[in-house]
Amino acid sequence: GPNGYRLLAVSGELLDEPANRFMGNTAIFRPAGEAQHLLNTIMSGGWEHHVAIVSGHIVAELNSLANLLGIEAVHG
Repeated sequence: GPNGYRLLAVSGELLDEPANRFMGNTAIFRPAGEAQHLLNTIMSGGWEHHVAIVSGHIVAELNSLANLLGIEAVHG
């Protein structure tokens, strides 16, 4: 990010649908909140387009990690 490392945590679900439309590992993700809100967060925040997807509910753990690392935690 503009001020160093940061972490974006987004809750939602991975859908059980074929997702191999592109080379590499892909998945179909449905955010828990409004998709437009997530898109606005990503675009206005200047977030990178590469992401890591973790299956499970680990937002609390990600907040703890961000706190330990002294980096910004944003929820999309």
